[in-house]
Amino acid sequence: MQDVETFTISGKPVSVFGLDNYQGSHLGHDPTGSSVWMSSLVMSKILEERAAQGQVQDRKIVEIGAGLGVASLMAWRLGCTNITVTDGDETVVSLIQINAAAVHMESDEGDTWDADVSSLPLVVHEYRYGQNPDFLGGPFDLVLCSDLIYLKISDEMMRDLVSSCKLLVRARGEVLMAHAIRQASQEQLQRFIQWMEEDGFQHSTLPLGSGCPAHVHRCVEMHSFVKP
Repeated sequence: MQDVETFTISGKPVSVFGLDNYQGSHLGHDPTGSSVWMSSLVMSKILEERAAQGQVQDRKIVEIGAGLGVASLMAWRLGCTNITVTDGDETVVSLIQINAAAVHMESDEGDTWDADVSSLPLVVHEYRYGQNPDFLGGPFDLVLCSDLIYLKISDEMMRDLVSSCKLLVRARGEVLMAHAIRQASQEQLQRFIQWMEEDGFQHSTLPLGSGCPAHVHRCVEMHSFVKP
Protein backbone atom coordinates (compact mmCIF):
# COMPACT_ATOMS: atom_id res chain seq x y z
CA MET A 1 0.00 0.00 0.00
CA GLN A 2 1.05 3.60 -0.47
CA ASP A 3 2.16 5.68 2.49
CA VAL A 4 0.74 9.21 2.64
CA GLU A 5 2.22 11.81 4.97
CA THR A 6 1.07 15.41 5.27
CA PHE A 7 3.29 18.23 6.50
CA THR A 8 2.59 21.90 7.07
CA ILE A 9 4.97 24.70 6.14
CA SER A 10 3.98 28.32 6.71
CA GLY A 11 0.42 27.13 7.28
CA LYS A 12 0.31 25.35 3.91
CA PRO A 13 -0.27 21.57 3.71
CA VAL A 14 1.97 19.31 1.64
CA SER A 15 0.89 15.69 1.10
CA VAL A 16 3.62 13.25 0.11
CA PHE A 17 3.01 9.79 -1.35
CA GLY A 18 5.62 7.05 -1.01
CA LEU A 19 5.97 3.27 -0.97
CA ASP A 20 6.02 1.45 2.34
CA ASN A 21 8.89 -0.96 2.95
CA TYR A 22 6.77 -4.05 2.30
CA GLN A 23 5.46 -2.85 -1.03
CA GLY A 24 8.85 -1.61 -2.17
CA SER A 25 10.52 -4.93 -1.37
CA HIS A 26 7.65 -6.91 -2.89
CA LEU A 27 8.06 -5.01 -6.16
CA GLY A 28 11.80 -5.55 -6.15
CA HIS A 29 12.36 -1.86 -5.47
CA ASP A 30 14.73 -0.41 -2.85
CA PRO A 31 12.38 1.72 -0.71
CA THR A 32 15.18 4.03 0.50
CA GLY A 33 14.32 6.79 -1.95
CA SER A 34 10.58 6.38 -1.54
CA SER A 35 10.45 7.19 2.17
CA VAL A 36 10.41 10.51 4.02
CA TRP A 37 13.62 11.01 6.01
CA MET A 38 14.28 13.52 8.79
CA SER A 39 17.02 15.27 6.80
CA SER A 40 14.53 16.36 4.14
CA LEU A 41 12.24 17.79 6.82
CA VAL A 42 15.13 19.73 8.37
CA MET A 43 16.03 21.02 4.89
CA SER A 44 12.42 22.14 4.51
CA LYS A 45 12.58 24.01 7.81
CA ILE A 46 15.78 25.78 6.76
CA LEU A 47 14.13 26.78 3.48
CA GLU A 48 11.13 28.14 5.41
CA GLU A 49 13.42 30.31 7.54
CA ARG A 50 15.22 31.57 4.44
CA ALA A 51 11.94 32.24 2.64
CA ALA A 52 10.90 34.49 5.54
CA GLN A 53 13.92 36.61 4.61
CA GLY A 54 13.13 36.52 0.88
CA GLN A 55 16.04 34.18 0.10
CA VAL A 56 14.10 31.38 -1.64
CA GLN A 57 11.35 32.86 -3.81
CA ASP A 58 13.57 34.22 -6.61
CA ARG A 59 16.18 31.46 -6.56
CA LYS A 60 16.74 28.92 -9.32
CA ILE A 61 16.83 25.63 -7.41
CA VAL A 62 17.73 22.02 -8.22
CA GLU A 63 17.46 19.06 -5.85
CA ILE A 64 19.55 15.97 -6.57
CA GLY A 65 18.98 12.53 -5.07
CA ALA A 66 15.64 14.01 -4.09
CA GLY A 67 13.79 10.85 -3.07
CA LEU A 68 10.16 11.94 -2.78
CA GLY A 69 11.17 15.56 -3.38
CA VAL A 70 9.97 16.86 0.00
CA ALA A 71 12.41 19.81 0.12
CA SER A 72 11.60 20.89 -3.44
CA LEU A 73 7.87 20.63 -2.81
CA MET A 74 8.28 22.81 0.27
CA ALA A 75 10.30 25.36 -1.71
CA TRP A 76 7.48 25.48 -4.23
CA ARG A 77 4.87 26.02 -1.54
CA LEU A 78 7.08 28.76 -0.10
CA GLY A 79 6.91 30.71 -3.36
CA CYS A 80 9.81 29.52 -5.52
CA THR A 81 8.70 29.05 -9.13
CA ASN A 82 11.91 27.77 -10.75
CA ILE A 83 12.62 24.30 -9.36
CA THR A 84 14.12 21.18 -10.92
CA VAL A 85 13.84 17.91 -9.00
CA THR A 86 15.95 14.86 -9.81
CA ASP A 87 16.57 11.31 -8.68
CA GLY A 88 18.40 8.40 -10.24
CA ASP A 89 15.58 5.91 -9.72
CA GLU A 90 12.82 5.73 -12.33
CA THR A 91 10.17 4.61 -9.82
CA VAL A 92 11.06 7.43 -7.44
CA VAL A 93 10.87 9.97 -10.29
CA SER A 94 7.31 8.79 -10.95
CA LEU A 95 6.46 9.30 -7.26
CA ILE A 96 7.87 12.84 -7.38
CA GLN A 97 5.58 13.60 -10.33
CA ILE A 98 2.59 12.23 -8.41
CA ASN A 99 3.53 14.36 -5.41
CA ALA A 100 3.92 17.48 -7.54
CA ALA A 101 0.41 16.98 -8.90
CA ALA A 102 -0.94 16.39 -5.37
CA VAL A 103 0.67 19.57 -4.05
CA HIS A 104 -0.78 21.59 -6.91
CA MET A 105 -4.23 20.15 -6.26
CA GLU A 106 -3.93 21.43 -2.67
CA SER A 107 -3.05 24.94 -3.86
CA ASP A 108 -5.40 27.82 -4.66
CA GLU A 109 -5.00 27.06 -8.39
CA GLY A 110 -5.84 23.38 -8.02
CA ASP A 111 -9.55 23.73 -8.73
CA THR A 112 -8.94 25.07 -12.22
CA TRP A 113 -5.89 22.97 -13.15
CA ASP A 114 -6.15 20.99 -16.39
CA ALA A 115 -3.88 18.19 -15.05
CA ASP A 116 -1.08 19.14 -17.46
CA VAL A 117 2.07 18.40 -15.42
CA SER A 118 4.21 20.33 -17.91
CA SER A 119 2.44 23.53 -16.81
CA LEU A 120 3.80 23.27 -13.27
CA PRO A 121 6.76 25.41 -12.16
CA LEU A 122 8.44 22.26 -10.83
CA VAL A 123 10.25 20.11 -13.43
CA VAL A 124 11.13 16.46 -12.68
CA HIS A 125 13.99 14.53 -14.32
CA GLU A 126 15.80 11.24 -13.89
CA TYR A 127 19.43 12.12 -13.22
CA ARG A 128 22.38 10.20 -11.75
CA TYR A 129 25.46 11.71 -10.10
CA GLY A 130 28.29 12.30 -12.54
CA GLN A 131 25.99 12.43 -15.55
CA ASN A 132 26.25 15.45 -17.87
CA PRO A 133 23.67 17.84 -16.35
CA ASP A 134 23.27 20.20 -19.32
CA PHE A 135 19.73 18.93 -20.00
CA LEU A 136 18.64 20.10 -16.54
CA GLY A 137 18.95 23.75 -17.58
CA GLY A 138 21.55 24.98 -15.11
CA PRO A 139 23.51 26.55 -13.68
CA PHE A 140 21.49 26.95 -10.47
CA ASP A 141 21.60 29.36 -7.55
CA LEU A 142 20.97 26.62 -5.02
CA VAL A 143 21.59 22.85 -5.09
CA LEU A 144 19.72 20.87 -2.43
CA CYS A 145 21.11 17.57 -1.09
CA SER A 146 19.36 15.65 1.70
CA ASP A 147 20.86 12.53 3.29
CA LEU A 148 23.11 11.66 0.35
CA ILE A 149 26.19 10.60 2.35
CA TYR A 150 25.79 7.23 4.06
CA LEU A 151 27.87 4.22 5.14
CA LYS A 152 27.69 2.21 1.92
CA ILE A 153 28.26 5.06 -0.54
CA SER A 154 31.36 4.36 -2.60
CA ASP A 155 34.21 6.79 -3.14
CA GLU A 156 33.39 6.69 -6.85
CA MET A 157 29.80 7.77 -6.20
CA MET A 158 30.95 10.54 -3.87
CA ARG A 159 33.38 11.75 -6.53
CA ASP A 160 30.50 11.78 -9.01
CA LEU A 161 28.38 13.73 -6.50
CA VAL A 162 31.15 16.33 -6.13
CA SER A 163 31.38 16.59 -9.92
CA SER A 164 27.62 17.09 -10.22
CA CYS A 165 27.61 19.80 -7.57
CA LYS A 166 30.44 21.63 -9.32
CA LEU A 167 28.69 21.51 -12.69
CA LEU A 168 25.21 22.37 -11.42
CA VAL A 169 25.85 25.42 -9.23
CA ARG A 170 26.67 28.85 -10.59
CA ALA A 171 29.55 31.02 -9.39
CA ARG A 172 28.78 32.27 -5.85
CA GLY A 173 25.91 29.79 -5.72
CA GLU A 174 25.44 27.34 -2.85
CA VAL A 175 25.19 23.61 -2.32
CA LEU A 176 23.05 23.10 0.79
CA MET A 177 23.32 19.67 2.40
CA ALA A 178 21.26 18.15 5.21
CA HIS A 179 23.26 15.24 6.64
CA ALA A 180 21.91 12.57 8.97
CA ILE A 181 24.45 12.07 11.76
CA ARG A 182 25.48 8.43 11.79
CA GLN A 183 28.77 7.48 13.41
CA ALA A 184 29.49 4.94 10.69
CA SER A 185 29.21 7.51 7.87
CA GLN A 186 31.16 10.42 9.38
CA GLU A 187 34.36 9.29 7.65
CA GLN A 188 32.61 9.45 4.29
CA LEU A 189 31.27 12.92 5.12
CA GLN A 190 34.75 14.20 5.94
CA ARG A 191 36.10 12.89 2.65
CA PHE A 192 33.23 14.54 0.78
CA ILE A 193 33.93 17.88 2.51
CA GLN A 194 37.64 17.56 1.68
CA TRP A 195 36.95 16.89 -1.99
CA MET A 196 34.48 19.78 -2.22
CA GLU A 197 37.06 22.12 -0.68
CA GLU A 198 39.74 20.82 -3.06
CA ASP A 199 37.42 21.84 -5.90
CA GLY A 200 37.30 25.36 -4.48
CA PHE A 201 34.05 25.30 -2.47
CA GLN A 202 33.97 27.24 0.79
CA HIS A 203 32.51 24.97 3.47
CA SER A 204 30.69 25.92 6.65
CA THR A 205 28.39 24.20 9.13
CA LEU A 206 25.07 26.00 9.64
CA PRO A 207 22.95 26.20 12.79
CA LEU A 208 19.58 24.47 12.56
CA GLY A 209 17.76 27.31 14.30
CA SER A 210 15.21 27.37 17.08
CA GLY A 211 12.48 25.96 14.85
CA CYS A 212 13.95 22.44 15.07
CA PRO A 213 13.30 20.38 18.25
CA ALA A 214 16.28 19.56 20.49
CA HIS A 215 16.41 15.89 19.47
CA VAL A 216 16.72 16.90 15.80
CA HIS A 217 19.91 18.82 16.59
CA ARG A 218 21.44 15.50 17.68
CA CYS A 219 20.34 13.72 14.49
CA VAL A 220 20.88 16.10 11.56
CA GLU A 221 23.46 18.73 10.67
CA MET A 222 23.46 21.31 7.88
CA HIS A 223 26.43 21.99 5.61
CA SER A 224 26.88 24.85 3.17
CA PHE A 225 29.30 24.79 0.23
CA VAL A 226 29.66 28.09 -1.66
CA LYS A 227 31.25 28.11 -5.10
CA PRO A 228 33.69 30.99 -5.62
